[in-house]
Amino acid sequence: PQNIHSLAAYLDKSPDHVKELALQLPPQSRLQYDDRREDISFIPLSEEIRNKAGLLEYLKKQPDGVVEDDELLDSYFGLKDDLQKLEKERNIRFLAGKEKKKLIFARIDEVDFGHDLEKLCPKEVKDMWDKLSRGDVERRENSRE
Repeated sequence: PQNIHSLAAYLDKSPDHVKELALQLPPQSRLQYDDRREDISFIPLSEEIRNKAGLLEYLKKQPDGVVEDDELLDSYFGLKDDLQKLEKERNIRFLAGKEKKKLIFARIDEVDFGHDLEKLCPKEVKDMWDKLSRGDVERRENSRE
């Protein structure tokens, strides 16, 4: 939370002017003004996104993925670095979305198709699935040789 008086000094405006602006914030704004305390607070995208662990838990609850945008990146300082760390740790994946935005998907380890695949698929298909799960897949440019 930022006090109206400190914001006024930073903006070189009068406290009354800053208060008037704060009262005009739309209800759906991520900034919230508390008239009693005379301060403005930032409301994060989700209360659980405050650190790397909370970010990963949030992403796991979003099966359709999350767009990497300013709204997400503003959740806490250092979130972009944590996204890179989570990607290096293979906990998340990025996919290209519309308008050059990235979609972020959490890796779901709870799903294990291994036993059912043994019954339904040939061994080579199961081996391919295991390689995909571990990320041990070689990329081939031309697979029709």
